[in-house]
Amino acid sequence: MVRSPAKSKSRSARNTAEIAREICASIKDVYYDSSKDAFKKRTADLLNLYKQERSVVINKDEYLTELGYRVDVFLDGAKCHEGQLRVFKLYALLAVKCLKELDDVSILDTVAISIHKKKFNGSALIRNSVVALIGRIFFCSVMEPTDKDDIETYFATVLPERMFTELYQILWHLSADVDEDVRMGVLLAVARVQRYPGLMKDVDVNRFETTKQLFILGTRDPSEKVRCQAVSGLEITTSGEARLLLERLIHDGSEDVRLAIAEKLSTAVPVMFYSKSERMMLLKCSELFLADTIIPEYYEILHCWARDLYCERENLEFDVELCPEQVLSGVFDLLDSLRLSKQLGLIFLRFFEHLRIRFFDKISDTEQSYLCFAQAFNYEKSPYLNDENYETLCYNDDFSTGLIALNDKMKALFMWQYLSEYCCHPSLSEATRLECRKILLPTMSEYAKFIPEVWEKLKAGGENESEPRVILYQNSCAKSLISIFRNLEREEIGMREWKELLPELLHNYSFKYDPELISLIVHDYFYYHFDTKNDPDNALHALSDLMAKIGDFGAKLNNTQDIFVENSQMIIDTTQLEMSQMPCSQMEVSPVTNMEPKSRKRCVQVLAAVFKNGFFLQHHPVLEGLLNDYALFTFDNCSDNESKREAFICIAGMAPLMDQNKNNFVRTARTILENQSTQITELQRSALLLIHDAINVYGYSKVNEWYFNEVENATTSSNKLIEKLIDMCENSDTAFSTFVVRIILRFIAFDHQKFFHEAFVHLLLKLFNPGEDEKLKRLLVYFFTEYCHWSREHQCRMASAFVEAMMRLVDIDLDSSFVNVDKEEMATFVQHVTSFNALHAKAIDREYGTAHLFLAARLLTRIERVLDERSFMNVFGSILSKCEVSEIFDETLFLNVKKGCERLHNLTIDARLKKFIEAFHKRLASAEKHSKSKKAISRPEIIPKSREELEKELETIVNLLKSYNEETDTDKKPWLEENVAKEEGILAKMKIFGEMHVTIDDIRSRLIGKNSPLFQENDIDERPRPTTTPRKRRECAIPTTPKTRNAVPLPSTRTLRRRPLKETLNTVAEEEDFVD
Repeated sequence: MVRSPAKSKSRSARNTAEIAREICASIKDVYYDSSKDAFKKRTADLLNLYKQERSVVINKDEYLTELGYRVDVFLDGAKCHEGQLRVFKLYALLAVKCLKELDDVSILDTVAISIHKKKFNGSALIRNSVVALIGRIFFCSVMEPTDKDDIETYFATVLPERMFTELYQILWHLSADVDEDVRMGVLLAVARVQRYPGLMKDVDVNRFETTKQLFILGTRDPSEKVRCQAVSGLEITTSGEARLLLERLIHDGSEDVRLAIAEKLSTAVPVMFYSKSERMMLLKCSELFLADTIIPEYYEILHCWARDLYCERENLEFDVELCPEQVLSGVFDLLDSLRLSKQLGLIFLRFFEHLRIRFFDKISDTEQSYLCFAQAFNYEKSPYLNDENYETLCYNDDFSTGLIALNDKMKALFMWQYLSEYCCHPSLSEATRLECRKILLPTMSEYAKFIPEVWEKLKAGGENESEPRVILYQNSCAKSLISIFRNLEREEIGMREWKELLPELLHNYSFKYDPELISLIVHDYFYYHFDTKNDPDNALHALSDLMAKIGDFGAKLNNTQDIFVENSQMIIDTTQLEMSQMPCSQMEVSPVTNMEPKSRKRCVQVLAAVFKNGFFLQHHPVLEGLLNDYALFTFDNCSDNESKREAFICIAGMAPLMDQNKNNFVRTARTILENQSTQITELQRSALLLIHDAINVYGYSKVNEWYFNEVENATTSSNKLIEKLIDMCENSDTAFSTFVVRIILRFIAFDHQKFFHEAFVHLLLKLFNPGEDEKLKRLLVYFFTEYCHWSREHQCRMASAFVEAMMRLVDIDLDSSFVNVDKEEMATFVQHVTSFNALHAKAIDREYGTAHLFLAARLLTRIERVLDERSFMNVFGSILSKCEVSEIFDETLFLNVKKGCERLHNLTIDARLKKFIEAFHKRLASAEKHSKSKKAISRPEIIPKSREELEKELETIVNLLKSYNEETDTDKKPWLEENVAKEEGILAKMKIFGEMHVTIDDIRSRLIGKNSPLFQENDIDERPRPTTTPRKRRECAIPTTPKTRNAVPLPSTRTLRRRPLKETLNTVAEEEDFVD
């Protein structure tokens, strides 16, 4: 340990060399001291030395010169980074103490000169050191305001205003540095001064120069480390800053940043900073709360929000310790501030798991912790429903009526439903579930009597009955009541009462049911009480009885359900013959015809729920009769859109089970698609899916005939239905038009007879038409590239569609929507996807060479028509000159292309087109010459398979398909396998003349990447918001020569080619390190 320079020698005996040695010894002592105590003592020693020597000019100059040199040395870097930081603490504390005690800025000026010399150095290591030194100066120079000082205007530092502003401006410029460690160091350096807004009085707020703005910009930094530091360092004082963090939590792609934000929100941001809509916005982010695993940091936000709400209600301090019952009371307050949804229910199930682990983590027995958790909800004045207080839902509350009462019931039932689902989960043992049921739930018989009582209470009364929000609350309560039934203890009497209760609920008209509630009731009725798979007759007879009960016509139709038991078709024919011979006066009108509208609508909803749940997957005469009596009649005769929608769901569900040669359901789909007055997108989608399935089963020609079967003046041209689909592609509803495109793409993918060639051309033009939807263009890019990736035949179809599209552009009208199609980009795209390298290594017919020869043949047949159109002629000629020619080719096609080139060369007078033709003709000659040489690979022989071989292959495929089903295949292979055996038998690559070295990935990255030509127009129109866009710096070079280092400009935005720093140099000192 070196002795103190202040006591080792007298002032008269000390010279300049000794002063330099003593300064160096003190710095060395601090540098190698890992205890972090030496720098405090050495700071006092150096300060005393300066006090003694500053009266002598030569000694003072030597002191400052030596200190400035040492500052420069350590700013340039050090082997020990921790030692370097300790030395920076020494410099900063020495300069500040000199300013405080002696009112002398000489040392501070010396340190500042070194900082200015190094601030924009070309080395990120040095710039990082500058930032760390400034941060320590700021930390040491801060003065805490007194009670009398105004925090908004108080200048909380001992530094002169000019000095502080200059140093802060250096940090502000370096906040846009290209090195992430420098940017993170800036945030660390200004973290302490962020607390004092009075220090920012001389900075420009409009240029984002305040510390708060630096942290806000840091939350959008490209570097993950910088964003984490910005989040942890940002002090939240306003609701706007809280909303910013909430937005970053939702949209940031880094998991580390999200966890840092979640920790910040759960520790430093009270729930009162967020409105109800903002809380719901966070809970709608399924990536956070509904991931594969429960991430505690995200659910801790909900836990802290519940604590805050309870403390606010009880006027407690926010950091007070709460027991589990108090926190759970706050959870109910949190639920009361949210809007209920299915997703919220799933979130609360996971939230319960988080709370159980947090409250009862010391209980080693997991099942016992579930019992303790269920018991925590059962306390005096608990807002949660349980076995003891559930009947309170039937009581009228004098203080809440109408919508408020409904809302209270809905929240209580919601929490009761999901709490019982959690505590009675099937993964728990039967004993644990039984104990939890005793705490939370009544018996099944008691609950079956309770439901009708509370069902009648689900009314808002008066003029509010038809309000959408009232209907929503009523149905939410009803769904929770039905769902809770599944968690009850099964008993024979209770199951029988439940079975009798469900039809009564379907016959109840206390409030307006939504289709989802009806589907839930129908599901429980058939799933828990009938075997629809093995005994469909019994279930369908019960369904027929249920429909008769809803329709209030008793047993008038009940006998019809037994018609089809034996010899059903003969009985039907006989009945129809007898009825046809009866006079009209004697024929009894079906009671279904005279049914009340609300009863008919409820019957159709029940039948639609049966199809939605998929209980009956085979044709049954009773089911067909119900479809004819209810669904078809309602669809043809009812004007209510909601009833039509449910009726068509029945028709669409029954269509695959029946022969459409006898029952033309396609005409029903046409009725929906042709009706322009109804805007029911869901119904139109169902109609399109019905047509899609029908085409796959019966073929396009048959479906096209059915579609226009009953239309007046309709022709059966092959393109009629296609034109309808193409027209629907241009629907103003982007979501629906995209859905139509997806349907068309399914047809194109398996269009072996080229029925959908016109649609292919239309979508190709749509892809390169400016102004189309960006998501739709991405979809088309992926489809077309994948389409051409696996088959040479598909490449040829793409080439044919492209030439047809180009010819449409030649004769296009000026008022057409495709008048601005980018034909050059379309030509480039088609030429790339039809190249040989775009084919997969095992693509079909890859051995027959490139498809560009077919493309050239199509071009040559059309190019004569565009000789007067110079722009199109140049595009055609350019494509032709770039076409590949493989050493294997179809000889007939090759000769035709060669003759076509020679003929066109003689026909045209354009010099540029002649050059294009000559280039391609030369390539043809080279390929022909090579094919006749010994270097050429042998041509593949086409050996047709015999009938026996084809039948054997087909039989193998059929047996394979039969073996893979849910019932018989118990040893399925996963869809995704990590270790896939390398495919063998890939053909050797052939020689390609004029080869295009491009892959499918290259094509996709070019069209959907950052600088995609498809979206250039959209990028230009979008203007960045000034509040969210990082600052831009002018680009400049950084001089590194000694002569110009003192006059360097602002930091460059170029990328520094150096490895990332292994250790960070910008760790801000702890506050206790500077205590005297």
